[in-house]
Amino acid sequence: MESSLPAKRVEDASRLTLATVMLVDADAASAAAAKACLEAAGYGDIVVGGEPAGAEALLAIQEPDVLLLAARLPDRGGLDLLMRLRSSEQWRHLPVIILIAGDDSDGKRAALDAGATEILGTPLDGSELALRLRNALGFKAYEDRLLKRDALTGLANRGEFMRRVHAVFAKWPPGERAPAASIAGATNPPDRPSRCLLLLNLDRFKQINDSIGHAGGDAMLKVIAERLIAVVSKHAGGNRRADSGGLTPWLARPEGDRFMALLPGASDSERHRAAVRDIVDAISAPIHLNRREFHVGASIGVAGFPADGETAEMLMQRAELAVIQAKKRGGNAIEYFNPEMQTQATERLTLENHLRYAVRRGELRLYYQPKVDCASLR
Repeated sequence: MESSLPAKRVEDASRLTLATVMLVDADAASAAAAKACLEAAGYGDIVVGGEPAGAEALLAIQEPDVLLLAARLPDRGGLDLLMRLRSSEQWRHLPVIILIAGDDSDGKRAALDAGATEILGTPLDGSELALRLRNALGFKAYEDRLLKRDALTGLANRGEFMRRVHAVFAKWPPGERAPAASIAGATNPPDRPSRCLLLLNLDRFKQINDSIGHAGGDAMLKVIAERLIAVVSKHAGGNRRADSGGLTPWLARPEGDRFMALLPGASDSERHRAAVRDIVDAISAPIHLNRREFHVGASIGVAGFPADGETAEMLMQRAELAVIQAKKRGGNAIEYFNPEMQTQATERLTLENHLRYAVRRGELRLYYQPKVDCASLR
């Protein structure tokens, strides 16, 4: 997998034109000319913003793959926006192509200092714009694989998955209702749509890995990832990134033998139950490697939004508690979070902390249990 990454740096041009390009230019005539150049180059998903001051809110909604940002001196609106993006964790690596007058050498230096990826002089040359866009998007695709993808399976890593889940939940702050359009055909008041965060931990994978070696274990993880991609894509759907990248954004491999998924519907809905059934069937189906057949199980923990938590971190922690409970049952089981799990975990941690100092403080007492002969009662 790692050896194939550099080869993917130069992406196919037809795939790159599926990217979302955001254009921010307060000058309507200049924006129209740039949009015409983008359309001529084959880009269809173009988002046009006006003033840089309102661009950050639009960025959060659209999540573009590249930003074309007009910058004119002495007005520093575009450059100030660029500096804010570079100080943001979310947009630090977003390709930003600055559009600036071709004879403005001071502006070009200022743009480079602010963190511009590329600089294009205006008026625009269509072929030059297409070339710069292709280079920027090709590098972004390569960088995304390094920063956001699991190198073995190509799935999202933990950080990228949690960021996306957080973005989904952030649309409905605590106590608020979702827009009516978010639930098609709803007859009741449109509450926030339910989701379930599923954490899957393969059972006895270490023994399997020790038996067939790390190469065999990696091959098994790839097979399981492919099966999960099919199931989660079917039930959770994709978005434009999934369509262009071939992977659902709602599935991740955070580490080792663990996978995470965000599934639609409440835990008691038929939609959710159908997705979980398909996941269990996909995991339990025989895996054939090197002319040998393997059977694996999984301990699965599920926590629901918003019932069990309203942040990605809280749901992850509670799904983890459910996985622990599934493993206590012997594995190959599904557990749904309930508040008692949190209470038990808290009480156990408190007891362990108290025991560390119990001997020192003389807080332990020894009792002898009498043994009774049931026949003679002696």
